Amino acid sequence: AVVSTQSTGNSGSDNIYVRTKIEGKKGDTQTGYLNNRHHDDFMKGAEDTFVVPGMKLVGKVKCIEITVEGSDAWKFDYIEIYCDNYRSPYYLDNADGVWMSADASEGESTLEIC
Repeated sequence: AVVSTQSTGNSGSDNIYVRTKIEGKKGDTQTGYLNNRHHDDFMKGAEDTFVVPGMKLVGKVKCIEITVEGSDAWKFDYIEIYCDNYRSPYYLDNADGVWMSADASEGESTLEIC
């Protein structure tokens, strides 16, 4: 998966824990926490790549559910999901500019994009 953090304001985060659930025609699978060890993920304007081994094949992607934990807000531009069995990535755009946060006063803790 490739995750792009917005480059405006305080979009980046030092303390956010992101998980995704990928829903497809043949079922769903979860990524666990997206984290590159020894790297500052989700920084303002950055594009981070996460390799998640052992995920279940779900067929054509229908939706992705993003869940966050931590004590910071974060705003992403888009998420691209790649699978070895498909040529084209599945692109999910944060078209509504939703802020993600475990704190309800700062944003949404869960967001589903279809």
